[in-house]
Amino acid sequence: MTDWRRLKDRWQLRWLDRRIPPARQITLGPRSLFILPTRMGLLYLLVLLAIYLLGTNYQNNLVLLVAYCLGSLFMTAMWLTHRNLLGLALMGGPTATGEAGSQLPIRIRVQSPRPLYGVQFTLGDGALWQAEIGSTPLDLLLPITGRRRGRLPLGRLKVESRYPLGLFRCWSLPDLQLEGWVYPKAVYGPLREGESTAADEQQGDMLPAAIGDFDTLRAHQQGEAMSRIAWKQLAQGRGLLSKQFCEPHRAGHHLSLSRVAGGDLEQRLAVLAWWCCDYGKQGLPFSL
Repeated sequence: MTDWRRLKDRWQLRWLDRRIPPARQITLGPRSLFILPTRMGLLYLLVLLAIYLLGTNYQNNLVLLVAYCLGSLFMTAMWLTHRNLLGLALMGGPTATGEAGSQLPIRIRVQSPRPLYGVQFTLGDGALWQAEIGSTPLDLLLPITGRRRGRLPLGRLKVESRYPLGLFRCWSLPDLQLEGWVYPKAVYGPLREGESTAADEQQGDMLPAAIGDFDTLRAHQQGEAMSRIAWKQLAQGRGLLSKQFCEPHRAGHHLSLSRVAGGDLEQRLAVLAWWCCDYGKQGLPFSL
């Protein structure tokens, strides 16, 4: 039974890859949307069928008129529910990072040429309900819990809506190639002094830092301090660049796994993560 379920899941993934190919930016069209009646929609259809049979049996034109009106409303709701997601543009955000056991903010940008209402986004154990989406680009943050260290597997995003009457559920499963990385939960521990290996001593004799002599210009990276930006070059139209400084390497600011005591690998990595975070908060240059 397990092998059959795995085979079925693999076939569904292959079918989805052909139907909705993975891409960083996707606009939902007719081929990428699926729609089915909800439980309330099936009950509505059952009542509609009962009214129609009642009117036909007794040849009551008024009852038949009610059945036809309810049927027209049913078809209109199906068209409106499908149209509510049609044309929705989705774009995956940058790679999210976070500590093990905490929530990673997965960023998704949405936009629509016309107003969309009552759209729900689900990714893993994170869900977000958005009341309205318009022509202005909107950044959404889906909280995903990173339980284990390493790469966080993120599947397809589920986008669904039951607007306006809840009789139908329209959904899509786009693959925005979202990525997440989880680093160990930081735990304080001492570092060994003067035990850097020969390989550690060969690691970068010059370290990037916020102080020291100017070294070179490089492409600006998101999250860097505003003081690092090369404003003169930006005014010259050379693009967004960052200044890189350097200072002589200091062994005390080189972190390696050999400097952390303990036998458990996960515990040593947690201590190493604590020192990386501490140096980052203090603005001290270090290599890893």
